[in-house]
Amino acid sequence: MSHSLQQPHSGDRPPQWVVVLSTDNLMEAHVVAGRLKSEGIDSWVQQEPGGSAFGITVGILGEVRVLVREHDYEAARRVLDTPTPPELESDTSHTTYVLPDDETSDTDDDE
Repeated sequence: MSHSLQQPHSGDRPPQWVVVLSTDNLMEAHVVAGRLKSEGIDSWVQQEPGGSAFGITVGILGEVRVLVREHDYEAARRVLDTPTPPELESDTSHTTYVLPDDETSDTDDDE
């Protein structure tokens, strides 16, 4: 039985991935990746292993990247450059947050 290695054809080249967004916010990166996926664009979130292992969120180890296939880059940029519709904007400047400790401290004082 003879085995021979075949050279891949130029059309068999694995897809090249390119950075479409770079941030220091892991949650933002996952939201962006989800948005791209909802538009049919494959993407993945990548962070240096040392940064994620040690919880580093600044500098090159804290950088989080969203990558898309090279041929999807322009479509991904169009999606990300589209302004957020006003009905999806949130204004939290007048939001009051009540923490559980705040509620129990009021009832403890009344007893």
